[in-house]
Amino acid sequence: MKVTKKINNNVVLALTEDGSEVFVVGKGLGFQKTPFILNKSDPIIEKVFVQNDSDTERYMEIFSKIPLQTILVSEKIIEEGKKMLNSPLNDMLLLSLADHIQNAIERTNSNEELVNTLHWELKHIYPTETKIGEKAVLLVNEELSASLPKEEASFIALHFVNAQLKKGTEFSETAKVTQIIKDIVTIVKYNLKRNINEDSVNFARFITHLRYFIFRQFNNESLNEQTDLYDIVSQAATTELECVKRICLYLDNNYGWHITTDEQLYLLLHLKRLSKNT
Repeated sequence: MKVTKKINNNVVLALTEDGSEVFVVGKGLGFQKTPFILNKSDPIIEKVFVQNDSDTERYMEIFSKIPLQTILVSEKIIEEGKKMLNSPLNDMLLLSLADHIQNAIERTNSNEELVNTLHWELKHIYPTETKIGEKAVLLVNEELSASLPKEEASFIALHFVNAQLKKGTEFSETAKVTQIIKDIVTIVKYNLKRNINEDSVNFARFITHLRYFIFRQFNNESLNEQTDLYDIVSQAATTELECVKRICLYLDNNYGWHITTDEQLYLLLHLKRLSKNT
């Protein structure tokens, strides 16, 4: 490959044989005068990052201002996350995660505390992503000699939630989904007037359903109408039906969402299961 530009002492921009631009990481690579030819099997190469042309400037910004070791640790975290989620992740995750970790380290060093008001909800709504965040905090503290608090795991978890969504999804949208779920669970607890077992399988299924339900609202998608079944179930679940109506009222008042009968039916069925599992 042909190295065309120095980003910093350890990162360079290069062109592969097929004309693709890549970022090559290796200690001291940037000291050589450009352009120069670099064999892809050269032991000096620690990592090669492939990116889309539209992301080049963003990559250059991150590589120029973030320490190499932070980027490499971020890459390790992402690889572990892919294994745990068994899911493809947005290419931009490396940029956002490395940037976040570096800022978190600087905040901690300055004794600045950033409170995540959705910490508890994230742990229940996104348990796998939260576990990734917990592992990430341990890895950062160990390999970068940092002192990130355990609460930082929930912020890192949000990055992995966002990375599973379509490219271009705003980070605030992911937080919005979490807030809506938190509010719906509060409505359910209040209206059912029961102690809900939040460690139960039925609660986990309910939370998963809410995630996809909310994404459908974002995308203006709907399920097939099943009016007859809704009528039958609602007659035998008056308490749960009232709860569904309150959820629909909350969503209409706050987000302007009109919830279809079929969506109400599935909410009703999940609430019936929760009622039996308390």
